[in-house]
Amino acid sequence: MSIPAGSGADPLFGAAWASAGVPRSSRRWNLPLINGLAVAAIIAGVAFRIYEAHLPPEVLRQEEILIGLGVVFGAIAVGLKASRVGNRLFAQLPVMITAAILADLVLGTAGRWLDDDLPPLAAVSFAAVFLHFDVGLRSRHFPYVFGVAMLGLGALWVYAITQLMVAPGTLVVWTLVLAGLGILGLLTSRSVERDLGLQVERQSSLLATLSDIGEGLLITEGGRFVAGNDAYVNLTGYSREELEAMPSLIDLAPPDQRDRLSAQLARRLSGQEAPG
Repeated sequence: MSIPAGSGADPLFGAAWASAGVPRSSRRWNLPLINGLAVAAIIAGVAFRIYEAHLPPEVLRQEEILIGLGVVFGAIAVGLKASRVGNRLFAQLPVMITAAILADLVLGTAGRWLDDDLPPLAAVSFAAVFLHFDVGLRSRHFPYVFGVAMLGLGALWVYAITQLMVAPGTLVVWTLVLAGLGILGLLTSRSVERDLGLQVERQSSLLATLSDIGEGLLITEGGRFVAGNDAYVNLTGYSREELEAMPSLIDLAPPDQRDRLSAQLARRLSGQEAPG
């Protein structure tokens, strides 16, 4: 069987392999850029609400300093997450603690002028504190960073109840919302890990089959397990009939190697360890 000229199909794996294209790795700056945009959006939202609150000049100056520190710290946190130590607990905890302190200072200082917007702003800010590191792959320290976020939020709630006279019921609602976001973040990370595990198992199975092919063991049903494997038929892009019409690699091997390859194939098909 010949491959049509100009088809771009791989001579072994056919049109399905070619049409899948070569996977492109994510550019190194993509994820830090998106992460930075997310952090900037949250800081900008809090800053805009504080600006709209018409704070006294001296309080506004304090907020400008704190938000400026938040911007600088946000850039450091984004860079740290993109680094090799970004998933280490010794790197995450100082970032989480500093972020919680900054959030308490920013929202606590402006709390008297934020009215009913204080609880949702606090919940969003502290959700960002732990979601920054704990959604996605390798989020192994969720209890620690989630605990830091909840402790920071609890300190702000104590201040809100005792000094700002915020209704406790409102704080309970937003605490539950934050806890729900945390559980969803944990679920997302665990789902990613589980799906990656399944993909690794499937790829390992595929690589084992491709290894067999590379060893010259099989290519058609005559080689005893290609055309009968639907997944392989789909992978190659050839029809079952075309695969069955192909000679096996054993048949294509030099005559002095065919007996060895046939014996090796028989051992593999019987489940025994094939010789190297």
